[in-house]
Formats: sequence, C-alpha cells, structure tokens
Amino acid sequence: MLQSELSIAVVIATKDRPHLLRERALASVAEQTRSPDSVIVVDDSRRVLRATNREIVGGLRIPGCRVAYLENARTEGASGSWNTGIAQVLAEAAAADRVFVAILDDDD
Repeated sequence: MLQSELSIAVVIATKDRPHLLRERALASVAEQTRSPDSVIVVDDSRRVLRATNREIVGGLRIPGCRVAYLENARTEGASGSWNTGIAQVLAEAAAADRVFVAILDDDD
C-alpha cells in the first residue's frame, strides 16, 4: 500500500446468528468492487456458537485481505464488539489517520 493510499478495514459484530454472518455480512463484503484490506469479525455469541463462527470466518478468502476472528473482550453487545474490533484495527494500522473503518452487524 502506498503511504498516501487509504486502507479499508471492515469490523463486523456478530451474536448468535452464524447463518446471517455467512450469508449476509461476509458475502456482502466479499462481493464489493473494492476489496477491504482487512476484515475483523468480533463474536459476542454464546460459547456454543463460537466454534461455528470461527470456522465461518476462517473460510473467508478475499485476495489481499487479512481476516481475523476475535471474541468480544469488552462490554456485551454491538458497541463492545465494535470497540474490540476498532482497537485491533488501530493496533495493526501503520497510520491510523489513513484507515477507513466500515462497521457492520452480522445481518447487514
């Protein structure tokens, strides 16, 4: 990536809806004209669904895109999940002011 180029990171919050994560959110991201540079899925699901979600995320293949699965480490709910994901984006970013973060729910 050129220093002046904008990086695109997608942060997806998911909770107890693996079918929507796969069929809506991840499918939509994969079909974009401009692929993101990273996709971070933050799981706030019940423990019994986390392995399924991790497997779904692990199967996502977008050329040139880093894909990560995280469990929510903050307040339960979408806001905590988004904050967990954004913290990861900032930790990975070479220049935080050159990153555009797109935030999605699993049903977007």
